[in-house]
Amino acid sequence: MKTGAVAMSENSPLFVVGAPRSGTTLLAAMLSAHPRIQGGQETHFFNRLARTSTLELLDPRCWPGPATAFLASNLTLGRPVHEAFGLTLEEVRGYLASREPSIAAMLESLTRVNAQREGKPRWLEKTPNHLLHLQDLRRAFPDAYVLRIVRDPRDVALSMCRVPWGSLSPLANISLWQNWDNASWRFFEADPRSMTIRFEELVTDPEGTLRAVCTQIGEEFDPGMLDTAESAKALVSPIEWWKADAGKPIDRTRLGTWERLFPTEELRAAEFLCSDGLSRYDYAVTRGAPLGVLTVVPMSRELVEAHRDVILRLADRGVALRSLSHDIWDLNWAESEGRECLVFWGVPFPGHSRAERLASIARLARLLIRRSLSGKRSLCWPVGFGRISGKSEGLSRLLIRLCCREVALEAMR
Repeated sequence: MKTGAVAMSENSPLFVVGAPRSGTTLLAAMLSAHPRIQGGQETHFFNRLARTSTLELLDPRCWPGPATAFLASNLTLGRPVHEAFGLTLEEVRGYLASREPSIAAMLESLTRVNAQREGKPRWLEKTPNHLLHLQDLRRAFPDAYVLRIVRDPRDVALSMCRVPWGSLSPLANISLWQNWDNASWRFFEADPRSMTIRFEELVTDPEGTLRAVCTQIGEEFDPGMLDTAESAKALVSPIEWWKADAGKPIDRTRLGTWERLFPTEELRAAEFLCSDGLSRYDYAVTRGAPLGVLTVVPMSRELVEAHRDVILRLADRGVALRSLSHDIWDLNWAESEGRECLVFWGVPFPGHSRAERLASIARLARLLIRRSLSGKRSLCWPVGFGRISGKSEGLSRLLIRLCCREVALEAMR
C-alpha cells in the first residue's frame, strides 16, 4: 500500500478508481459507510466528458443550459444519471445556476447535492474507468483524494469472464487490465493526493487497511465501515447482480482463485501479458520471465481474443507481448532494454474519434520515419496477425509498408 504525506483538507472530494473487478465497489461501500462520507452510483462523468466540447458546456452566456442537457443525456444502466442519484433535472439545474460555470460544478450537481441530502459533509465518486482520465480529474478537482485499488490481474481476468460486459477470454481480460495500468500507474507515483490499496489487504485485514485510508484522507476510522449492507445500496443498482458481494460479509475465498481455476495452458501467456504489473505490485510469478518482448500497437482486447493461438505459441517460445503506453510513443524505454518492437494495426483505435485517430497516425509517422532514417532496426509487421482494413487507416498502412519489415510467426523470436 503506497501512501503520500500530504496536508489534510477537510471535506475534500474522494474518487475511487481501479480496473474492472478489482474491488472498487467494496472499497467505495466501506468508505460510504463512514458517517461523514456519501457515495453514489457510477457517473462515468470524465469518460463521457472526454468526447464532448467543454467550451459550449461552460459558456457563461448560456450556462447552465448545455451543462444540464449534458447531464440529462448521461445515461447509466439505461436511465439518466441524475435519476440514479434520486435527483430531478430541476434540482440539477438549480444547483448549477447557483454556481459559476465549471467542470467541478457539473459533477457536484450530482455528488455534492446527494451528500447534502443525506446530511454528510463529504462526497465520494466511484467509476472504475476514471482511471483512464486522471489528469482531467485532477484539473477539475485539485484538492481531491484519488484512491486506487489493485487486485491480482489473474483474479481480475477470471472475474471479468463472469460479467456481461467482460470477455470470455481470460487472456483478453488480462490485457485490458495491463492497458489500464499502463495508462495510469505513473500518476500514482507522482501525485501526493493519491493512494494505492491492495484488494488482498483490504479483504484479509479490512480494519487495518481502512485505518490507513482514513489517516490518508483525514478522517477518523469508524467501526461501522466494516458493515456495508446499507451503504452498498446507494452504489449498486438492483440489476447489477455482479456487484452484490459488496453488501455482504467479506469473503476471503475470493483470493487467489486463479491458482485453481486459471486455464493451465494459458497461464504462461497470461503472466507474460501482465508481467509488468505483477512485478509492480509484488504479485507472484509462477511461469518465469520471458526470453524476449515484442511491443504491440495497439494491444487491444479484441486483438488478444482474435489471435489467442498466436499469443500462446509465442509464449511457448518464451516471447511476451507488451502494450505500448500512449504517453511513450518514442520507444526510448524499449530500445534501452533491447526490446524488439512489433507493430500491429488490426484493430485501429477502437472507440476513438477521427481527430484522435489522426493524431495517433501522426505520432506513428514521426516514430517510424525517425527510426528508419536513423538506421535502427525497423518495427515488424507480422503476417500472422492479419491486415489493416478501413479507409481511415490507409495512411498508417502506407507508413508500415514503407518503414517496417514483414516477418512470419516463425521468425518472431
